[in-house]
Amino acid sequence: MATTDKLFAGSIPELYERFLVPLIFEPYACDLAKRVADTAPKDVLETAAGTGVLTRAMAARLPAAVRIVATDLNQPMLDQAAKRQSGDRRIEWRQARQGCGVQGSAADSAIRRPFHFQCMGPDLRK
Repeated sequence: MATTDKLFAGSIPELYERFLVPLIFEPYACDLAKRVADTAPKDVLETAAGTGVLTRAMAARLPAAVRIVATDLNQPMLDQAAKRQSGDRRIEWRQARQGCGVQGSAADSAIRRPFHFQCMGPDLRK
C-alpha cells in the first residue's frame, strides 16, 4: 500500500468527500449533529473528523458561541475539511497524534466518528 493511501493524502481526501460523504456519512452526520445540538454544548471536541461532514453539520445547528475543535490523524483530510468550512472562526482544525490527548482542549461534549458514529455526552447515552 502506498504511503499516500495510508495517510489519505493526494487525491483521496477530495474523492472521499465527493463520493463517500454523500453516499454514506452525510445522513448520519445530520442526525448526530441534531442530537448534539439538543444537549446545548458550549464546547465540542470531535475526533476522527475526516473531511468535516459532522463538523459542518454541527456548525449549521449550534449557536455561534459554541467552539468546535475537530481533530483527525490525517492532516490532508483536515485540509480538505477546512477548505469546505473556511471562515468559520468557531472551528479549530487540529491534527491529532495517535495515543495522545488533545492538549489545551476542554469540552463538555466529545464526538468520535470513524466508520460509524458514536457520541459521548449528557443525554446522548439514552
